[in-house]
Amino acid sequence: MQPLSGKNTVRYSISRLWNPGLAAGYSTDERYTLITNIRLFLCVLKVRVRRFASAWGNRSIPPVLYRCRGYLWQRRVRISGMPALNRSPATEEEAISVQLSLRRRCETRSLIDARSIHSVAGADAAYGREQVFGALVCMSFPDRKILDQAVGQAPLTFPYIPGLFAFRELPVLQTTFQNLGTRPDLLIAEGHGYAHPRRFGLASHLGVVLDVPTIGVAKNPLTGEVREPGPDRGSVSEIIDADEVIGMAVRTKPGARPVYVSRGFGTRLGLAVEIVLGLSGDHRMPEPLVLADRLARRKRAEWMDYKP
Repeated sequence: MQPLSGKNTVRYSISRLWNPGLAAGYSTDERYTLITNIRLFLCVLKVRVRRFASAWGNRSIPPVLYRCRGYLWQRRVRISGMPALNRSPATEEEAISVQLSLRRRCETRSLIDARSIHSVAGADAAYGREQVFGALVCMSFPDRKILDQAVGQAPLTFPYIPGLFAFRELPVLQTTFQNLGTRPDLLIAEGHGYAHPRRFGLASHLGVVLDVPTIGVAKNPLTGEVREPGPDRGSVSEIIDADEVIGMAVRTKPGARPVYVSRGFGTRLGLAVEIVLGLSGDHRMPEPLVLADRLARRKRAEWMDYKP
């Protein structure tokens, strides 16, 4: 499908995007083209509204445009091959296909600048027998003050398969993110990002779905070869797979085992290491992840106590 042009571009794209019967017959690239047409229209509309508002002495953007963009993103999640909210792939092959189709979007996203990071959220989950409990804790950066927190709960619908961990936690973390009142500048996921066999771990997947820059911090390596970093805080060692540096082993606390850091969505590896060291104080893991882990466990304990 070629990009559309002319006055009927948006009308044509919307009619097919909002019609599941028509959308089902398109390939992923064709669906992405339809989405791109509408997103470009919204970008142009935003610029024109800003110019109009500026002429009247008001430079703010009407909230309706942000609501349109958010709703459009949710539709994009559903029809472009991403798993819908609280939906897991039916098979392992389908899950791998989703990862491969979404991986390229990490390469096209512009990288976040370190000076624009003022808030960082940690995302973690705790497991029950049939339920998974998510938690997000948003903190200011670099002074590490708690700004907001949220919890969520979802059925556990996908089995544990190495390399497909994202599909176990993605639904509950999406739900939890919607409950968060503050949108963070950066999200840290307890899991891998680029340091993944298909270069698309939980951190990368979560960033694409939520459209938030992400980095991954894991307790153990998943793939590649890595040497033990030096004993001092801040010591690093490269994680290498197929002659490519895919992450870093970082010593965040003297005497503690290193954590394994990788870039996710819209970030670079050097920035990821800098952020992790800046948020790691008395703990091995970054403080937002430590607090998110405690909050998720508390949510699980409360559910177990009040389970009917």
